[in-house]
Amino acid sequence: MDTQNILTLKHRPERCPICGGEVWKILYGEPTVEAYESRIENKIIFGGCCITEHDPAWECIECHVQIYQEED
Repeated sequence: MDTQNILTLKHRPERCPICGGEVWKILYGEPTVEAYESRIENKIIFGGCCITEHDPAWECIECHVQIYQEED
């Protein structure tokens, strides 16, 4: 994994540190009907069903930069 261009933060930022856009949570796994229907209201991006140990936690909906959550 190339670690030069990885953005890692402790908490979801209110705005993207790159472009200032909205940052939404990435949901992994098969979404429920309720999650799919409320994805815009709850600010969720679907990350797919394949889950690894190194998946980003959030994504900017403007510039699509993916942000990883810093481990404690």
